[in-house]
Amino acid sequence: MKKKTIIYMLVLCCTMLPVMAGGPKFYYDYSRGYKGEAYAFFKNKTASIYDETLLREIFDNYERKMQELYGWVRVRGDIKITKEDSFLLWSALNEYDLSTGEIYVVYVYPENKLVESLIFLSVMITDNGNNCKYFASEWFN
Repeated sequence: MKKKTIIYMLVLCCTMLPVMAGGPKFYYDYSRGYKGEAYAFFKNKTASIYDETLLREIFDNYERKMQELYGWVRVRGDIKITKEDSFLLWSALNEYDLSTGEIYVVYVYPENKLVESLIFLSVMITDNGNNCKYFASEWFN
């Protein structure tokens, strides 16, 4: 009976850990005071990094979902991100093995802003993970 219980507990833990591990993680840069949560997930891979239509299509699709399903309000569209936002973006992306042409959807929640907001990005990796192209917008709930 004890063996069955232990096996059930192990199976339960093994199936729940990946579910619990997903979601935003907290990142902090002590030297600059940057802090916040970020979450990235792989969406697709492009054949060419010079064609941004798939990147824009994914961005527009997720923006539409945020408005319709979740009731988020867009503050600004097609923004340039700050250094703090960039730190959180790359912290979340570095959870993956990045390669050129991969597209990720990233949510960034910086904590040092006057108004609590969410930065939404659609990101295409370039230069073998050392650089990226992105579309970004700022939202609040």
